[in-house]
Amino acid sequence: GSGKSTVGRMLTKLIQPTSGVIEFQGRDIGSFDAAQVHEFRKHVQIVFQDPFSSLNPRMTVAQIISDPLKVNKICSKQEMMPRVQSLLELVGLDTKLTGKYPHEFGGGDRQRVGIATALAVNPEFVFCDEPVSALDLSAQAKILNLLREIRTKLKLTILVVAHNLSVVEYVSDRVAVMYLGKIVEMAPTDKLYDTRLHPYTQALMSAIPVIDPELARQRKEVILKGEIPSPLNPPVGCNFNTRCQSLLGDICYEKDPELVEYKPDHFVACHRCPKK
Repeated sequence: GSGKSTVGRMLTKLIQPTSGVIEFQGRDIGSFDAAQVHEFRKHVQIVFQDPFSSLNPRMTVAQIISDPLKVNKICSKQEMMPRVQSLLELVGLDTKLTGKYPHEFGGGDRQRVGIATALAVNPEFVFCDEPVSALDLSAQAKILNLLREIRTKLKLTILVVAHNLSVVEYVSDRVAVMYLGKIVEMAPTDKLYDTRLHPYTQALMSAIPVIDPELARQRKEVILKGEIPSPLNPPVGCNFNTRCQSLLGDICYEKDPELVEYKPDHFVACHRCPKK
């Protein structure tokens, strides 16, 4: 409910923002006409959360992956099947599976088909909306390794939305933490996991399971109290002031903190961390 998926859907122009500007390659995507949106789709793609509902059950794997190739006229009819097969190889699937239907695959392999479909048009940016939350643990690990591999191999920018903080740490170079529709902390992954500045980030990190029982006993868990306010009617001042255990005073109820660079390349929106 923090707005992570909504941000991703705005970036991929699936929904229109009510205010603000989103720029891609220096151009405001909100001003695109139909032809520009069609061209935009070649550069920006999405991998959905549920691989079963996002794939057409009446189409074979070959038809699903080749569909964006046909729509965008990327290759000829003769080149279509070799391109589909190369995409299947890229995501770790057997090229002999082109005639199969989505229901004949497990969850992990269905997600691989979804990733192959997103990569068909050679995008520069891919938004992955909770790409592993619907999968079992073994499939999650394989899909995360695949995302890391194709990011390096294809030089892609991938935005991953996830609530599993272990997944975020493993797959990300940079992390933004959102609460009630706003980014409250943003930094390179190692910085954010080593130095948690915002009280909400500290609470999130304390909830990560620890395998070592000795470390688990030593760790201080932060338990947030209170209910999450409605995003339609956020609190006055800092939107975290109804649950924060580190309130500074009246300023937290009067002024919304700005996202500032408190440390080099480490941004935080908290009155306890003013801009230096």
